[in-house]
Amino acid sequence: MTIVCSEPGCHSTAAVRCSYVDSHLRNCGGAWCKDHRQMAFNAMYCHRHVEIIQAVGTNYSALTMLARR
Repeated sequence: MTIVCSEPGCHSTAAVRCSYVDSHLRNCGGAWCKDHRQMAFNAMYCHRHVEIIQAVGTNYSALTMLARR
């Protein structure tokens, strides 16, 4: 499946979806090529969500589990 990068003006078709999932189990929906993606804790995120993941750190999955209760 070909996925186009979500970066405005980028036409790369080698994009990967952002790994971010919120406490309501909603995915980010964005996809980013190797030039526009951000990495944190061995996963790929968009510009917006990588900052959240870096701020929360490795406790991110534990916090989303608590939010679902």
